[in-house]
Amino acid sequence: MNVHYGLIGTSELLKEKDPDGSYTFSGITQKTFKSAKDSSGLESALMELSSRIHHNLTLTENIIDFLPKINISHYRISSSIFSLVSDFSDEIDIAITDIPDHQEITAKIRAIGFMARQNNVTLSVYPDSTNSLIGEDVEHSIKELNFHSWFFETAGFPSNASNPIIIKPFSEPKSDTHEGAVECVKSFYDNFQKLNKETKNRIVLQNESSGFWNPVNLFKYFHVYLNEKYDEGMVLSYSNHADTLNSGSFDGSNAVEPAVNIGAFHETWMGVVPIFLWSEKDPSNPTISLDYLTEPIPDFNYNIKWECDVRKRDKAIVKYTMPEEEDKVTEEVIMTITKNKYKKSSDAARSFNALYDKN
Repeated sequence: MNVHYGLIGTSELLKEKDPDGSYTFSGITQKTFKSAKDSSGLESALMELSSRIHHNLTLTENIIDFLPKINISHYRISSSIFSLVSDFSDEIDIAITDIPDHQEITAKIRAIGFMARQNNVTLSVYPDSTNSLIGEDVEHSIKELNFHSWFFETAGFPSNASNPIIIKPFSEPKSDTHEGAVECVKSFYDNFQKLNKETKNRIVLQNESSGFWNPVNLFKYFHVYLNEKYDEGMVLSYSNHADTLNSGSFDGSNAVEPAVNIGAFHETWMGVVPIFLWSEKDPSNPTISLDYLTEPIPDFNYNIKWECDVRKRDKAIVKYTMPEEEDKVTEEVIMTITKNKYKKSSDAARSFNALYDKN
């Protein structure tokens, strides 16, 4: 089978069995952290942040444990698992080693990596949408990308695109010309070289839904040009919806067929199973994804893992990964994985966070 389905973010199936918050990721804002620090001290605020990180890591581990039971082999983790630690804000700068129990957090990350490999589940992450390596002010972007790579490294994954950090250019050339594109790509490459070696090996670029960076231009400049100029072409991730909205062409008129773009992008992964994005939007509001896919993802004769951008998430995906068992999933399989996994925190002061501790 060439088509593999991947989950993005939360599990709707798990949330349905326990809708009171234990299967929802928890963050903390700068304002809340500052308030906690002012009222109870820095250590107390850091412990609150630590509690949320532990909750998010436990939830991540639980989802990865669940996915093989519904034949899903890929998971895009939340980019905000670590909340303020991965924000690299000028106002609040918190390193993972500042967390009082950071060693326990590191151990949990290793456990997540072990479970993912044991279950043959690959992971990916999409950094913040403001993350760009093009331009001069990229210090925060570099720190964030290195942090995500540190997570994968700590989890024990190889430093290659099998567990990618997927980004977009998020910057337009000054002119829609070869010279403008080259200037843009050179800026990217100069900043790319400032990343840690392991981070560079994990970076993957995706085509955009508007602007210059359609599939053709992305392939032409970020893969072919960089290969010819620096012998270091980028790995590319294909988005079907972005291609629909922003198709490229070779002759300026006829759009390149999706199958051609998919084939070209597939080859940039050099033997690693690609992680691509499949999305369908609501015709009445193209900014909103459909609850369910209208049909199975087509087989393009390439082995591909497709992250599924659907509002019902795994509840929509099981229609294709377990079509005969779909009704049973919400009863038997989920009960097996959720039974006695969580209990409400006995600390009333934390109950509003919907944080849970293992039995």
